[in-house]
Amino acid sequence: GIDAAWFATTRNLFHIYLNFNRIEVIPNGAFANITALRSLNMWQNQLKTVRREAFGFLGSLTLIDFDTNTINALDERIFDDAEELRSFFFGRNICLSASFFDFINNRATFMARLQRCFCNLHHYVGE
Repeated sequence: GIDAAWFATTRNLFHIYLNFNRIEVIPNGAFANITALRSLNMWQNQLKTVRREAFGFLGSLTLIDFDTNTINALDERIFDDAEELRSFFFGRNICLSASFFDFINNRATFMARLQRCFCNLHHYVGE
């Protein structure tokens, strides 16, 4: 798993690559101190649920890659301040399998397609 202490002093980290690590959970606050994050790559893990509490400011984020996990629930609030998000890779997950290019210009359409994942979050408690 991820230890939030790994990233506690990496405020200016731009890219995170945590692919092929069998990560099941992103703990609350894991990326909270990283304010300059541009890309988060976590494909080919075993994530089930992704919650907003794992992150800090996401205003610089342009790419999220959660391809090939087992995600069935996604927190809609992740996208609230991710205003620069251009690419969201979400293929081969449980609640949806899709990749969203040009997210910044098609936000409303893509958010509508992700509704099933957002709704599923309300059924998961604890994790």
